[in-house]
Amino acid sequence: MIEEKGLDFSKMVRGKGSVAAVLYPQILSISDGGLGMEVGDFMAGYCASIFPSRYDPFLLTGLEAGKEGTPSVVSRVCGFSDAIKAIEPLVEGLGGIIIVDNIDLSYYETVLDYALALSYFTQNFIDDREKYKLLCMETFLLAKNMNLQSLLNSIMS
Repeated sequence: MIEEKGLDFSKMVRGKGSVAAVLYPQILSISDGGLGMEVGDFMAGYCASIFPSRYDPFLLTGLEAGKEGTPSVVSRVCGFSDAIKAIEPLVEGLGGIIIVDNIDLSYYETVLDYALALSYFTQNFIDDREKYKLLCMETFLLAKNMNLQSLLNSIMS
């Protein structure tokens, strides 16, 4: 599918572009025939990631990104969004993982919230590297300290 879609790493991000959307129509792995990267290496290469799932109650990709110290924007529908609401942010502001309410908000409000959240991370990455480093540390510590049992307990309560 990579060849069919014309996916070529050298064409994804060019020049001064700071944002890229990547359609990757298969499971990421070293032997996938495409980027040839493991998930952790892929996640570590971004200043922020976005996971706008509308259907996956067990979406844990935000935690996978956090394991690499990459801040994330995740949907409220994802499995760990309730668990992270109870955690006090280390950094004043929105924190290292931002939850977008994609259940109760309209489609346009949801899209706007995703855009604002990505803008928050991008602006901190560009304008305030110290705060951005703290956001990365926060998301890393959250992923490190969260275990499956606490996640399941939070979701079930």
